[in-house]
Amino acid sequence: MKKQIVLISTIFIVSAILIACSNDEGENQNTNNTQETESEKSNDNEGSSSDDGETGSDFEPEVEDQEGLGMSDTGTFDTIEGQFDLTVDEAELLGHEVDGIESQRADFILLDMTMKNIDDSPVLIEDLVESLDVTIGKDKSGSGDIAEAFDNYEKFEGELEPGEEATGQFIAEVDDSDTYYVKYTAGRAGSGASNQVIWEIDDEAM
Repeated sequence: MKKQIVLISTIFIVSAILIACSNDEGENQNTNNTQETESEKSNDNEGSSSDDGETGSDFEPEVEDQEGLGMSDTGTFDTIEGQFDLTVDEAELLGHEVDGIESQRADFILLDMTMKNIDDSPVLIEDLVESLDVTIGKDKSGSGDIAEAFDNYEKFEGELEPGEEATGQFIAEVDDSDTYYVKYTAGRAGSGASNQVIWEIDDEAM
């Protein structure tokens, strides 16, 4: 009788162990399947992000960089928004205060510019101007256009059709310098969203 009880107990224990092992394998397989599914989703998402990023990364400016431009020179920008010519017609230092507004730096600088859309599609002038900076060093950061803060100046705005020109005034805050640089921000040109075009305006020319 004792032998039968021992045999039954042994069979019960072995069965319990086999069932437990079977459950562990099932859980491991489910975990593996879940991990594989999540990995596939992650890869799909990465692929999707890569595809989305290619819209910007696929763009390569066809126009070479232009540096050392001066007053009245025309530079050609090749940007992700479109191609356009820009001419710095005149430049003037306005002083530390203009229309009751004080510069956060030494002076305000005023640029009279002419823009021409040489692309096949209309472009918003604001999209083209918003990345322009005036700096006191070729590799330094500077100030963008704040012409909208003033009532008595003709700021750049509106849509420019293919072949059309527009004139406007660009106002920025600048520190004292012998030379001022007009250019796209380093991050903008460095990201490949545009070629780089740089004007060098001597203070003696203003």
